Amino acid sequence: CAHTLGSTRGGKHFGTFGATGCFSFQTNKAINAGEGGAIVTDDPEIAGRTVLLSGSYGYFSRNGTKLPVEQVAKMYPSTPNFSSRMTNLAAALVRPQLLGLDEKVRS
Repeated sequence: CAHTLGSTRGGKHFGTFGATGCFSFQTNKAINAGEGGAIVTDDPEIAGRTVLLSGSYGYFSRNGTKLPVEQVAKMYPSTPNFSSRMTNLAAALVRPQLLGLDEKVRS
């Protein structure tokens, strides 16, 4: 999905065909932050595990995942921490670009 952010096929957005979608924000992508990316899913367990893998477990209660904290506590001991969070600077570059994504895809 690295080059398809915002695009659709048959009326369905790329990144929503399977359990997860991954988007890159590296140079030459639809949204450029120089580094980083995003993982999308509608599966609460995958979302919870992704938060733990990224090293963002300290923010779990504030990040929008719907997995109960008790379930996260069970996953925590067996889930490695890769500390792969996007930097605040990269996130600050991405956010305003998301607002213009639809127009960028159409052009």
